[in-house]
Amino acid sequence: MYAEGRGVPENQKVAAKQFAAAAELGDAKAHFRLGQMFRAGVGVPVDVAVSTEHYRHAAELGFAPAEDVLRKQPPPTGARSRPPSSGR
Repeated sequence: MYAEGRGVPENQKVAAKQFAAAAELGDAKAHFRLGQMFRAGVGVPVDVAVSTEHYRHAAELGFAPAEDVLRKQPPPTGARSRPPSSGR
């Protein structure tokens, strides 16, 4: 409702709180929407790590669009594609 301004004035901060409450209850789409909001800084500060966590939760709950985002997303800065060698 608040995210799109349907029947109420648009308010992204309130929308983020509502999505967070739904995500706490295990709503995959709410996790996905929070992932989008944290990625873009809409209603919340930009936080790529938090965004990724929400996308991950949504994917774990079977929400296919979140799986697509995670597949296309570059690895975090400093991430290694393989474990470091043991030096042997």
